[in-house]
Amino acid sequence: MITDPLFNPNYSQFCYEIPFMPGQTQYMDTPVVPTAAFADGYNLPDCAYPAATPAVSTVTGPTVAGPWVSAAGQVLTINSLGDQTVPNQAYSGPAAKASPFNQKFITRHYGFGATAGTAGLVGSDGVFRPLTVR
Repeated sequence: MITDPLFNPNYSQFCYEIPFMPGQTQYMDTPVVPTAAFADGYNLPDCAYPAATPAVSTVTGPTVAGPWVSAAGQVLTINSLGDQTVPNQAYSGPAAKASPFNQKFITRHYGFGATAGTAGLVGSDGVFRPLTVR
């Protein structure tokens, strides 16, 4: 399966059941309407977080697919969202020749960063507990 390179989620989608019979014609009075706000030309509002914004993808415990550990010392794994493809706010349309104006989508990174920092969890008692970061 491949993604349609011309697919634009900012327009309505519809599905028809058409009986295919010899010589039949069908008049479909269905407008393709925008479902998102347009700023100017091809430029849509940039609603994605800026690059290098940390984002959590999944949290898993040692035995279950969820953020739960049953005893002290067990490993809780927190994964970042990583690289995500987002619409390019600087896209100028199919006639543009120079980058980034000719790219419909760009890649932004939502990782936790390359350097070690401080991480922790706040328990139901309101106490901050530092985590071991590996």
